[in-house]
Parts: sequence; C-alpha cells; structure tokens
Amino acid sequence: MISKMTRRALVITGAAVLLAACTGQSSPEASDRDLADVVSEFASALSPRAPYRIPGLAERSDAAAEILAVLENHQPGVEAEKLGRLGFTVTQGMDSVTGRRYVLIASRPGDERGWGFFLIDQEAPRLVVEVPHPGSDLHTEKSGIALYRQHPGSVLLMAGAHRRAGDRAADVAHREDTVFHAVAAELMRSRLPQLQIHGFDDDSLPDKDVIISAGAGKATAAHRDTATALEDANFSVCRSWSESCGDLEGKTNVQGRLAAQFETPFVHLETNRATRDDAERQAALVKALGVFTQ
Repeated sequence: MISKMTRRALVITGAAVLLAACTGQSSPEASDRDLADVVSEFASALSPRAPYRIPGLAERSDAAAEILAVLENHQPGVEAEKLGRLGFTVTQGMDSVTGRRYVLIASRPGDERGWGFFLIDQEAPRLVVEVPHPGSDLHTEKSGIALYRQHPGSVLLMAGAHRRAGDRAADVAHREDTVFHAVAAELMRSRLPQLQIHGFDDDSLPDKDVIISAGAGKATAAHRDTATALEDANFSVCRSWSESCGDLEGKTNVQGRLAAQFETPFVHLETNRATRDDAERQAALVKALGVFTQ
C-alpha cells in the first residue's frame, strides 16, 4: 500500500492530444486504431518465457503515484516523462467505438519492466475493470475492453506480463509487489467498484459457465443480483457464497483480500473457455455484468 498517495476525489478533465512516448520512441497512434485491437495485440504478445523484474518499493510507489496523478488531472506532461523512465509509454486518443477520450499508460510486452497496461477513461471514474492474466486466461482481455466501453468512467487495469513470467513473479492476482496491485489499492481507497475477470478450462467445472465470488469478502445484494442477471442471460452460474466452486473462488486473490479490508465492492469472476471463445456469449456476459454497477 502507498501511504503518501493522494486521497482527494478523482476529477477528470483535459483535452485529447496524441502524446509521444517519453522513452525516445513514438507511441502508436492509438486514436487511429480500434482499442480492442490494441488490447488484444498487447495480450497476445505476452510470453511466459519473457524476462520480468519485480519492481522495487520506490518504483511501485512512483509508478502508482504518476498513474493516479494522470487519472486525477489528465495533464500527463510531467507524469509522462517520469512514467517513461519506468518503462511506460503514454498516449492519448479517442475511442472509435464510444467517442470517449482516454489516456493509455502501457509497458512494452517482453520488457523486463512489464508492469502494466492502464487504460483511463477521461470521464469521472466509476468502475475499475481488472484483467490480471492476459495471455494466460485467453480472451479475458476482450471482456475487459468490452466492460470498459460499456461503462463510461471506467479504468482498465491489465497485467503487463504473462502470469508465469519471472517464475510467476508476474502473477499480479497473487502478488502484492506489483504496480498493478499498487494502483488497484489506491483506487480502493475511493471505494470504486472493482470487477476482476479470470478464465478457467471447461473441464475444471464442466457443469458451470461462470463462477462469481466476492473474493475474501462477503457477498452483497449486488453480487446476488449479478448472479441472477447472469442466469437470466442463460449462463450456468456457481455462487461461491452458497455452493462449492472448487479452487476457483478467488479467496487468495490479493486484490480481493484488500478490498475486503477496505469494504470496497469487489467481484472475482471466472468464465469458462466456451464462453470466452464465443463472441455472442461474451457480449451477453458483459451486458449482464452491468447489474453490478447499478
């Protein structure tokens, strides 16, 4: 946790200009590309054999502070320079599907500083969407960007490395020494709802499509309503608070544990491969999950 991070209310302002990366290389012109392609290409480039270096405490604190500063004021000039020194590129643009402006802060796939992919909507923040295992839980990034687009004011947090990189040191859902966790922790202070998307093999729980959990916390009416909405959308749902869902309940998830301490709304969602491979089913899943933020 970052003790000196600001706790002021997050206010989003600013205009859209395309920024160059601060590392001496030009950032991709994200405003000219479909964000879904940007997200999918990033995830598909991640490798379990890629190098990964655990960020030091100062690096985690600095990166999270600069990312939160961008989220607050959307004037990422000084922040972009500092983030560049930490291995991130910073770009701004407009989402071609929603017309909403965004800032993208992302590490490069394969860089040992694969510390994250942070997509920030320039509307007032309302929801944190988390994809901790891109490249491993296949196609979860597609649900992530779809949820981001469905909810104005979303912040998409995606891991910057494959979960098995660095002898699993890059597994952000089970490690507190990551930039991903540092940013998620600070957003929890503002009690922004957090929705974390995972994937499981069909054989792991063959009679279920979706597993919904509050992680280490207690299920609320929002969790129960979301489970009902998923069932109404023809998904077979395992509710971790009322039945056994095997090892897929997310109770050891470090973001879920911290959310329970902060009493921040948190959903840990596991989706089977059949759902993730079917575009129509994935769209139905994302629509049903909208109940959680109502």
